[in-house]
Amino acid sequence: MFPEKNVEEIGETTSADCIMTPKSSMAFFLEGLQDEAWSGENEKNCVREDQTEEKLSKPAKKEVWNALAKFYLSDENWKEEAVRLLKASYVVHSDEPISHAVTQALYGTVLENSVTRLEHFAACAYAHYLNYGLRLKGASAFGEFASVDMGNIYHDALEHFSRRVEKSEYTWFNIPEDAGDIYRGEHE
Repeated sequence: MFPEKNVEEIGETTSADCIMTPKSSMAFFLEGLQDEAWSGENEKNCVREDQTEEKLSKPAKKEVWNALAKFYLSDENWKEEAVRLLKASYVVHSDEPISHAVTQALYGTVLENSVTRLEHFAACAYAHYLNYGLRLKGASAFGEFASVDMGNIYHDALEHFSRRVEKSEYTWFNIPEDAGDIYRGEHE
């Protein structure tokens, strides 16, 4: 279609390639907050316009990230978000074991173990705590829906429709389709 134009293959891009606007640069900023981002293990090939492959070195990544962080921290539109992300990246969670008395209150004094229970603990200790310690049971927001519930819905719908037909000038045998559609769409 355009014979004078050459088609260039787009190579693999990295988050560093997206540093064009504050919004598009956020991926690179977040990448820099992760420990492994500058380890050198995750360096990707960066294909430039001249199609020569080169790796963005660890010091170069740090330099670009520091400039980007400085921008975010000095710009009024981005400062609050940058500070929030920086604080979040340094939060360290410290686990404190529950006391012996709380353990006995939750699980009792006699251990009841089974292979399934131990497998649940190995898969997720927190889920095990919720299930066996707090004895929480999964429940749907509306409870179980049984076939009798569907019957109640049908019954209520027919009752509503019947009352509406009784109040009108029509009977079950001569009600026009458009009137029936209107009655079915009404709610009490």
